Amino acid sequence: MPETTVKQQLQQLLEEGVGRHNYDELVKTIYKSFRSLDQAHELLEQKEAELAGVSGAKKNELLEQVGIFACAQGQFRKAAEFLEEVKNRKEASHFLGRARIQMGLFQEALEALEKGRRDKGDFDTDRFVIDALCSLRKDEDAEKICKSYEKKHSKDPHLIYSRARVMETAGEHARAMELYEQALSIDEKHQNSLFRLAFNCDLNGDDDRALELYEKCASLNPASLGAIINLGILYEDRGEYEKAIDCYEKVLAVEPAHKRARLYLKDADAALHMTFDEDMRFKISQREKILQKPIDELELSSRCRLVLEKKNVKSLGDLTRVSEAELMECNNFGDASLREIKDLMAGFGLCLREEPARLPETNETEDDQVPSKEAE
Repeated sequence: MPETTVKQQLQQLLEEGVGRHNYDELVKTIYKSFRSLDQAHELLEQKEAELAGVSGAKKNELLEQVGIFACAQGQFRKAAEFLEEVKNRKEASHFLGRARIQMGLFQEALEALEKGRRDKGDFDTDRFVIDALCSLRKDEDAEKICKSYEKKHSKDPHLIYSRARVMETAGEHARAMELYEQALSIDEKHQNSLFRLAFNCDLNGDDDRALELYEKCASLNPASLGAIINLGILYEDRGEYEKAIDCYEKVLAVEPAHKRARLYLKDADAALHMTFDEDMRFKISQREKILQKPIDELELSSRCRLVLEKKNVKSLGDLTRVSEAELMECNNFGDASLREIKDLMAGFGLCLREEPARLPETNETEDDQVPSKEAE
C-alpha cells in the first residue's frame, strides 16, 4: 500500500474538520519540512479558491476551515479575515480570538473568545482570555480566573505561564521570571514563556540571555512574529544588520502588511549600507596614507634607494606606477634588488605596475586563422 504524502495527510485533516482537538497535529504536519510547508501554502490557496464556488452552510464551514488552516501557518491577519465571516461556529470564534491576540487586538480577542467558549470551565479558552486581560492591564480579573484552575491544572505549564503573566502585569517581575522558568522546566518549547522571559531579560539588560531565548522562541511553529521582530532589534543593537534584515524579511514573508517590520527593515538596510560606506571610506583613507608614505622613511638598501631616486620615485604611490621591466633596465639592479622592492610593497598590500599583455607574434593573416575544435 503506497505511503500517504504530507499533502494527503493535510487534506485528510481538513476533511475530518480542524479545530482545538487536532490543531497541534495540524501544525506538526505543516512544519515537517520546507516541502510540507510549501504544500500547506499551496493547499491553502486551493481552499481559498474553492470559496468562490460555494455558498450557505457549506461556505460557512469552508471559511472556518481555511481560517484555522491559515492560523496554523502563522498567517494570523489572513486567518482573522476569514474567521470574521463565519457565523455561529464556536471553533471559528475561538481561533479568531487567538489570531486577534497575535495581532494585538486584545479587546476584540476577548469578545471572540467568549463566543467560542464551550462551557464555564473551558481552560483552553480561559488561558487565552488571561493573556488578553493582562495585555489590557486587567491583572485582577486575570488572577481570579487563574485561581479557579489552581487545583485542577497546578502543574500545567499553561497555567504556570498564566500566573507568571499576572505577576508581571502586577509589577512583580522577579517572581514572574521564576514562574516562566518553571513553565519551561516542564515544557522547554513553551513558546509564550520563552517570549515573555526573553522580553524581561531584555528589559533587565541581559542581552545574551534574551537573544538565546528569542532565538529558541523564533524557531518554534507557527512563528511568533513578535519574537522575530525583537530578535531583529537585538541583532541591530549588536551591529549584525544582515541577521536583523533576515528577521524582518521573515516577518514580511508571513505578514506583508506588517508596518513595524517594514520600517525596521528599511532602517536596518540603511544602517548596513552606512556601515559598508564607512568601512570603505576608512579603507580608502588608510590606503591613501600608505601611498603618500615617503621612500626616505622606508628601510631599503642603498642600491635600491639610488635607483628609485634616479627614477624620481619619492613615495610608495610613485612606486606602484613603475613596472619590473623599468627597474630592471637600471644599472646595478638585479633580481635580488627586485625581490627586496616587491617584498617591501607586499608588506603594505601593494605591487608594481603590471606590463600589458602582448599577443604572440605570427606570420598568419587574419583570414588564415581558423578556430580550433575542442578535443572530443
